[in-house]
Amino acid sequence: MEYRRTLIGLRDQGRIGDDTLRKLERELDLSEARYQAALSPE
Repeated sequence: MEYRRTLIGLRDQGRIGDDTLRKLERELDLSEARYQAALSPE
């Protein structure tokens, strides 16, 4: 969650744009999904 707050802060400061924010959030979502899948027993 801290990563997301940092990204939003960077966007709010004008250091990254909305498109970049969305791309990075998507990458975080994918990484979190992969992590959860690795923890789940099959």
